[in-house]
Amino acid sequence: MDRNSVMAYALPMGNSSFHVTLIRPSFVLPVTSHQAQQGVPPLTLALLAATLKKHQYDVSCIDATGEKLGEFHGFGKSDLLAQGLTIQEVTERIPTHTNVIGISCMFANEWVYSRQLLKLIRERFPHAVIIAGGEHVSADFTHILNQESGIDICVRGEGEETLLELLTKIKSQESWKEVVGISFLEQNVIQSTADRKRVLKIDEIPWADWSTVPLRKYLDQGMGNDTQRKRSVPLIASRGCPYQCTFCTSPQMWGTRWIARDPHDVINEMKQNIRIYGADHFEFYDLTAIINKNWIHTFCDLLISENLGISWSLPTGTRTEVLDQLTLTKIKNSGCIKMSLSPESGSVATLERIKKRTKPEAMLNVIRNCRKVGMITKCNMIFGFPGQTMKEVGESFIYIFRMALAGANDVACFSFVPYAGSELFNQLVTEGKIIRDENYDDFLSRCIYNDTSDIRSWSASIPQWLMPVLVMGGMLFFYASSFLIRPWRFFQLIGRLVTSKPVTMLEMLLAGIYRNFIEGKKLKPRSDLKESGQAG
Repeated sequence: MDRNSVMAYALPMGNSSFHVTLIRPSFVLPVTSHQAQQGVPPLTLALLAATLKKHQYDVSCIDATGEKLGEFHGFGKSDLLAQGLTIQEVTERIPTHTNVIGISCMFANEWVYSRQLLKLIRERFPHAVIIAGGEHVSADFTHILNQESGIDICVRGEGEETLLELLTKIKSQESWKEVVGISFLEQNVIQSTADRKRVLKIDEIPWADWSTVPLRKYLDQGMGNDTQRKRSVPLIASRGCPYQCTFCTSPQMWGTRWIARDPHDVINEMKQNIRIYGADHFEFYDLTAIINKNWIHTFCDLLISENLGISWSLPTGTRTEVLDQLTLTKIKNSGCIKMSLSPESGSVATLERIKKRTKPEAMLNVIRNCRKVGMITKCNMIFGFPGQTMKEVGESFIYIFRMALAGANDVACFSFVPYAGSELFNQLVTEGKIIRDENYDDFLSRCIYNDTSDIRSWSASIPQWLMPVLVMGGMLFFYASSFLIRPWRFFQLIGRLVTSKPVTMLEMLLAGIYRNFIEGKKLKPRSDLKESGQAG
């Protein structure tokens, strides 16, 4: 049967209802992971569910991670682990009468798991329409559609408007092949409609509907992206990023337009989550939260006047151009305890090559001002970029010391990972250094920036064996320098670990090692699943 035929999607006989199931697959991480953060609430799922419910759709959500937090299982022959429900358990939770199944795949390393899940879903629900979306799907839809994974439609970019239009067509049994913002197979040829324009009125997007997912499980276990032991709820105050870094997929997913919500609307959403869920911390997952000085001043002034008694942080990083001392003081006074900055490199040559439009000296000044106002700063550095030289690596190490001197609290060193859809990824494909062959899925499964056990250098000047030394050595060099310059920080670290209140990245790493290996909650496959063959 041609799955693009209108009649291929027959609604249940005698049933006028139309049901949609949304799925966030299990959180995937390496066996070698020691990290404390092992899953965060599924913000995308809650946002899509809210949009569908607003338009009167009958929707159910399956958060595979949240259903079984802290339980890990192996799958296939991979050395990765999936946290939460097994593939079998996920499919068993899908309502038998569902008409449309939507699945989100945000990260490249999760595709190998999502593909197995999708194949089983297709076997069990042959007449349902399967829609996939998310950042990785938007970036790599050609490969995904060619894999016979069971997907009918790939949604590219923002999902709300496209999904609503698709559901309208499917429910009325009309052809959806002209809906903009999608890709699909037709007679084994990939067809793509025009890109959908960005959502401009983002204040009209309903707040995340957390009643559809097990949010309280995350809150009760104090799980968050960069702050542990708090009842942390994720939020997005803006969408998009006006910059075009060559290692980032944001230009393909979101375009380059930054659009912010009304600050009043953001704070009202925070107040609702405080009232209903007892939230005491908020993590903003914006790609680049601080672009407009007037917006951040208004937001902070409102938050200060509300006096909500909460804290907030920016775990995914932000730009520094508008972060003068007055602005940072307002941010700190409004409850922000932690800010991630992304210098990426201390070398001007590297920054120009990756189109990272930042100034190292200006970044150091922001770090100094953050220290003055009492805000924790985490800075991200990346090694192994294509074209990076050993001289540029040396400049980055000098910069790491200068960040310690300026007062940064954390420096996280990562290996460069070529994310599908980014400019550097496309360059490496053109050069024949990435090949979409039978080993491509295995390559994707190892696109994990924080797994030090399988690091690769993409620079001809940096040998493979040196990469773990640079990544681990860079962080050790920073912390040694930081503790020598400010020895009291070491005792603060001990105090927060003893009281189980880790704040810095190093503290969360040590807490994760203790929890996973000393308390006995080890990251290892469940033996019952391996023996019964349920690992996928």
